[in-house]
Amino acid sequence: MTARKERLLGILPVTRYDVRDSARRDGLLAEVRAVLAGATPDERTGPLVGLLHAGDVVKHLVPKGQRRDAQRRAKDVAAGDWAGTAAKAAVTAATAAISAAAMVAATGGGAASS
Repeated sequence: MTARKERLLGILPVTRYDVRDSARRDGLLAEVRAVLAGATPDERTGPLVGLLHAGDVVKHLVPKGQRRDAQRRAKDVAAGDWAGTAAKAAVTAATAAISAAAMVAATGGGAASS
């Protein structure tokens, strides 16, 4: 990956990462999509699908008509026995962190009102 600095909306500094090896990315994406379509996850795709599910980004990886099934499959994979204890704990922690962030955002950021 190649990093490059930009400004978002002309104000906020951000770093963008360009993919240099698109064949590797495309191969991994094909494997993840196969797992979402029903293939058996392995030690690489299982945790990845679990993290994608925790981040609620599975819907961006499949066509609109397949989203519900893909999200259901990702949930099953995330809850499955494909990973060791440490990997499952990481997915659980990521899910909890995302849920907590969403809760804080929904309640106004936790700022005290006077």
